[in-house]
Amino acid sequence: MNMSDEFSLLQRNEHLSAFLRLGLQEEMFRLNYQDIHSLINDRTAAREALLRWGGSDQAIPCDVETLFDVAETTGRIVELGGKIIDWACRDAAKWADRCAVAVNVSPHQLLAGDFAAQTFGALARHNLPAERLHLEITENAMLVPTREVVEQLRLLRHAGVSLSLDDFGSGYSSLRNLQRFSFDAIKLDRCFASHAPYDYKSREILSAVAALGERLGIHIIAEGVETHEQLDLVRAAGFSHAQGFLFSHPRGQEEVLDDIARDRARREVIRKAEIIDTESFRRNWRISAEAKVIVGGFRRDAPPKAPAAADKPRRSGGSRRSGGRRPPPLDESAPSPPAG
Repeated sequence: MNMSDEFSLLQRNEHLSAFLRLGLQEEMFRLNYQDIHSLINDRTAAREALLRWGGSDQAIPCDVETLFDVAETTGRIVELGGKIIDWACRDAAKWADRCAVAVNVSPHQLLAGDFAAQTFGALARHNLPAERLHLEITENAMLVPTREVVEQLRLLRHAGVSLSLDDFGSGYSSLRNLQRFSFDAIKLDRCFASHAPYDYKSREILSAVAALGERLGIHIIAEGVETHEQLDLVRAAGFSHAQGFLFSHPRGQEEVLDDIARDRARREVIRKAEIIDTESFRRNWRISAEAKVIVGGFRRDAPPKAPAAADKPRRSGGSRRSGGRRPPPLDESAPSPPAG
C-alpha cells in the first residue's frame, strides 16, 4: 500500500468514525434478533442481538461489519458495545416469554476495566435478571487473557450471566480456552453445519465437538443451520441447540413481540384443547364405567343388597329341642298376648 492509499484509508476511517459518533448521538442504529433454538424441548431458548442501521438507506456509508472494524480501530467499540448491551437488555425485558438475549463482546470491551460494572448497570436499569443475559466471547478475545479479563468474566458468571465461546473452530481456535476458563456454551462456526451434508470430515467434527460438550457439561450450539438436512445431521451428532435461517431470520423488536404474542395465543389454544380433551376423556370414562356397573347388576355408589330370606343358607344342624328343625318364624302380624 502506497502513501496515497494509506492517506485515503485514514480519511475514510476518520469519516466513518465521525459518522459512528453521530449515529450514537442520534440513535441511528437498531437491533435485530435471531432465534437460538433448543433441540431438547423444541423452543426458542435465546435470541442473538445483531446491530443494524436504523436510518435511511441513503445515509449508510458502509456495511455494519466495516463499521465494527472502524470502531475497533478508532477505540469507539467500547462505547458502541456498551450501547448494544444496554439496548439488548431494554428489549429483552419486554419479552413475555422470558427468553435470554445473547450479545457479542469485543476484546476491547473486555480490556476496559469497567466492563462488568457497565453490564451490571444495564441489567439494573432495565430490571433484567442476570440469567437472561448471554455474552458471546470471540476466540480472539481469549488469545491473551489477562488477569483483569479473566476477573471480569468471573464476576459476570458468578452473578448469573452466561458466557459462550463464539465462532469455535475458526481463526485462532484452541482447546486451551476451554481448559483455562469455564464457559456455559460453545458456538461452533457455521462452516461445519453448512458443509456437513457433503463433507464427511465436517460431520465427524460435528460429532466430536458435540461429544466434547457433553463430557464438559456445556451446551453446544450449531450456527448456520439453513436446511432440514443440516438440522438432521446436527441433531444426530448430539447438539443441544442450533441457530440459522431454518428457524428464523433476524427481525426487529416489534416483529419479535408479535411472534411472542402469536406463539402465546397458539399455546393457549393448545392448552384449552388439551383441557377439553382431558375432560371429555374423563366424562367418557365415567359413562363407560357406569355402564359396566349397571350391566354387572350393581352400582359402586350403592351399598350391597342384603340377601333375601329365601336366599339365606340353611343350617346343616338345628337345635336339639326342636329335633333338628328350626323354630317357626315369629309372626309379627299376630296380636301380642294380654299382659298378666
